[in-house]
Amino acid sequence: MPRRRRFASSAGSSLHNSAKRLVAGGDSTVTVTTVQGTSVLVSGDYTANAEVAVGDLVELESTNTVRKARPDQANPKQLIGFCVEKTGSNCKVQYGGEFTFPVGSPALQPEGTYFARSNGTISTTAPTGGLLYVVGRARNSSTIIITIAEPIHLS
Repeated sequence: MPRRRRFASSAGSSLHNSAKRLVAGGDSTVTVTTVQGTSVLVSGDYTANAEVAVGDLVELESTNTVRKARPDQANPKQLIGFCVEKTGSNCKVQYGGEFTFPVGSPALQPEGTYFARSNGTISTTAPTGGLLYVVGRARNSSTIIITIAEPIHLS
């Protein structure tokens, strides 16, 4: 069972629980943010196949390699976050915090809860089969607050 830590929000008005979760794969290049004295892992560098683009929700295809998330397919992999930067096959994946989608991306529904869907996409409509992942809540029409929850097996 993960050890839980409590830390004050940046606003200092309330407390939040944060569970440290180790992600299988990834390499030693990670970004760690300190919030009120607590270190929080927010991103890591991976190799991505050609189909992955900035803004895609990704899952581990193999150690250190990501692909577009496919939670509705047979044998889905572990969903880990959003591709936030990509150069060639190098991809930075953000696991938590706020992410602003690139210009030209579909608008988010502010305050909407978002679920993982097929082909690396997200939607406010929950899936009816496969794995149900809550991946975050829209802060506004272009920014999501990433909070990837453990999946619920629907079928």
